[in-house]
Amino acid sequence: MIVCMLQLTSDQLFDVYKGFIDKYPVVSIEDAFDQDDWAAWTKMNEAVSIQLVGSVFLHYFYSLPVSLYLQCLGL
Repeated sequence: MIVCMLQLTSDQLFDVYKGFIDKYPVVSIEDAFDQDDWAAWTKMNEAVSIQLVGSVFLHYFYSLPVSLYLQCLGL
């Protein structure tokens, strides 16, 4: 068995997601980035028009303000 582990920056991973969104009828992505990568989450949320769901944020950050909680749910 061959295992290939790639380490991508947030920007590189964003480009991968954006390529999928442009090529396929993607309507939602869940937990797109690391739970601590708020900059990447914000960038992607501003750049695409699909639903972004951040359930891992809710698991680790259960004390989020309501507005951020709703944003993480894609609402």
